[in-house]
Amino acid sequence: MLQLALKVRKQLASVVKDPGIKFLLEANSKKVNEVLFAMAEKLSREGHSPREIQAYQEVGPLLLEHKAISAFLENPENFEYREALPILESPREALLVAQKEYGLDPEEVSALRTLLERMLKRG
Repeated sequence: MLQLALKVRKQLASVVKDPGIKFLLEANSKKVNEVLFAMAEKLSREGHSPREIQAYQEVGPLLLEHKAISAFLENPENFEYREALPILESPREALLVAQKEYGLDPEEVSALRTLLERMLKRG
């Protein structure tokens, strides 16, 4: 999601609900990197592996904002972004994508599940 061009991210930001994700979508790459680095440091101090953190930073926003992403992709002009913005409607789907993308072992999958569930509870 954050790898998309800023113009596209700003369009997507107009439909997302979460203020943190909205901020990241509208921010320049330097600010995005600063925020993601700070989050990674915090998660690392909690004992999460680099792969868990990277997977969380990728699939977490996709899971949290799956309804907004779905609405964004309904516009035929945005269809080309379908691969970069998979619609992940459940933690299970997010875990499958993360496991495939990052080669997470069972322990990392379990830790990522906990992170995703915590994120969804915060909402």
